[in-house]
Amino acid sequence: MQRTLIVLLLAFLISSPFTQRASSQPERSVDQQRASTPLEQAAKSKLLFFRLPALDSVEGPQKLEFRVRVDGLPYLVEQISISPDEARLSPTIELLSKEPAQLKRLYRLAKKGAHQVEVTVMLNGQIAKEFSFDELLSYNRDLKQDLSFRPIPVESRVLVLGLAQDKRERSAIELQTATCEQECDIQYSACAEAYCGSPTVFCSPCLEERSLCLEACPPPPPPNSCPSTTCSSANQLIGASWYGTQCLTNVFQQKRLFDLYLLHYKRTTTCRTVDPCAGTDTTSTSYSYFDRWCDQDTGIPCHSSFGSAFTCF
Repeated sequence: MQRTLIVLLLAFLISSPFTQRASSQPERSVDQQRASTPLEQAAKSKLLFFRLPALDSVEGPQKLEFRVRVDGLPYLVEQISISPDEARLSPTIELLSKEPAQLKRLYRLAKKGAHQVEVTVMLNGQIAKEFSFDELLSYNRDLKQDLSFRPIPVESRVLVLGLAQDKRERSAIELQTATCEQECDIQYSACAEAYCGSPTVFCSPCLEERSLCLEACPPPPPPNSCPSTTCSSANQLIGASWYGTQCLTNVFQQKRLFDLYLLHYKRTTTCRTVDPCAGTDTTSTSYSYFDRWCDQDTGIPCHSSFGSAFTCF
């Protein structure tokens, strides 16, 4: 009788839906496991980067420009100065790092081929690389997984030349009420029209003059006791590099093969300053980059553990 009960119990377990589902799942390989790893999570980031090529010699600050054209017409130019020490390391530079609205607009313009978006990277006045928007996306997919992916924060200046800024909006700025930065933009338009025939073109002599003009602008006034400032920060995964597998112990004290990743993040800090004394309410944004090591369980058993795993998410 006891043997009969055991046989019936085994028959029930073998035929149960739970057992059938478990036995029907094939053991996933390491490659299959990687399909849902941080590499895929990082690919969702829409931030765009460019890695400076290795330079034979570096003398003085390196002048980098991102020149964007839409349907063949100048759209915007971003100017960046990179110190000699940083330039020697072939750093990775973010496009429009402080202009998320402009970057979002680029994606919107390029969506479904509605407009032809092209990006030319200039280094010290020479063309370093030219991309269509699709080529830039493909370049970034590879770059964000490269072991050399190390973005650095930089200061940049962006000049919008077309599409995003209506001519009436530009002409509505009165010189008497313009800020120092707006005055530099107005002077650029006049210079470009005089030297290059149009205020909405990439006019190199005038871009240089605009940089000097912006450098001469007075710094913001020092803070006083009246304003109050509140800040908030957000981290965004922008890239991930895979460094192979190793045997580690998970939280359940099981020895498993883990994929080792170096995750790359961008931290954006937004601060709002309210000054009742002056009647102003301003917002400023800064950013930085940082890395974090982590391990992701492949589900494959192993024997000799090298330590405990640090989960990725």
